[in-house]
Parts: sequence; structure tokens; C-alpha cells
Amino acid sequence: MPTSRWVCAACSVDGKIYVYGGRLTWTAGNVIATVEVYDPAINTWAQVSDMPCCKGNHSACALDGKMYIIGGGNAEANRLFNAGEIDEDELVGFLSMVYIYDPATDTWSTAASIPTPRSQTAVAVVDRKIYAIGGTSKSEFISTVEEFDPGLPHSGSGVRPDRKVPTYWGEVKSDK
Repeated sequence: MPTSRWVCAACSVDGKIYVYGGRLTWTAGNVIATVEVYDPAINTWAQVSDMPCCKGNHSACALDGKMYIIGGGNAEANRLFNAGEIDEDELVGFLSMVYIYDPATDTWSTAASIPTPRSQTAVAVVDRKIYAIGGTSKSEFISTVEEFDPGLPHSGSGVRPDRKVPTYWGEVKSDK
């Protein structure tokens, strides 16, 4: 890989592996927005459009040829927080961001923010829905599972361990 890094995210589309962001060093800071793609068929790496912001401790998954980057720290938000320009709630708000990368057009867009701000979360795709599972928020472990359906405009829901659905990630699907 051209850029050594850790706490990055990766997923694959069309037989290629995309690696997103991460940290360049063990120390705080040095978070990057760089995205590189590996094509195992020809054993080469290439750089594509950077993420909209520098991220680390985020997650990635692919669905319908697009990749979703969920949660994770934001270097600019950390800088603003450390400078006293934003408070902890505003810093945590950056952990809610969901970015969508379309490799066919090499462009980025945003999706509805995830209701529970988080980093270091696991993500999975089941029946064309994305699930964000656990992670950390405000230095605490969380057990929240949230569902996002990219087929609906800003749709999703959250599920607590007791199996109740307390929140929605965007608009609610209706039977109408």
C-alpha cells in the first residue's frame, strides 16, 4: 500500500479493495483523508478522490456498488475542540457523519447522519440494509445497533439490546 496507516477502514467493490483514511502515526493527530484502491487482478495501487474530511476509527461497507463510511473521528473537529472553538457535544456530532463514495464517478456525497454518534463500530450489510453495531461514544462503550436502508430516503432505525426500537435514522418507511 502506498500510504502506511492504521485505524483506517476498507471494503471492496467490483473486485477492488478501497482503503479509507486512518492515522499516519501512533500519536494524536496525523489523520488523513487519503483513499487508495488496490486491484488484485493487476497487482497495482491507485489513489482516488480523498474523503470529504480526515477520518480515523471509522467503518466502511459496500452496497449496490457504493461504499458507506460511518462514524469515526474527524481531525478538523479534534483541532477545533482542542482550540476551544467547539464543545464536546459538537465534537461528538462529527461522529454521526455518514459519507457515500461512488467509485463509478469518483465522487462523495452524504447520507442521513447516524442517530448515535460513534467510532470504532462494526458495520454489516444484511438484506440490502446497513447495520452499525456497538462502538464508542464520549469515551463509553455502546451497545446500540442502528439500521439504515439506502433504498429509502434517509431511512433507518435503532435497536436497543432489549429489542425495542427507540430511534430512527432518517425517514420511516410507511405502508402507504
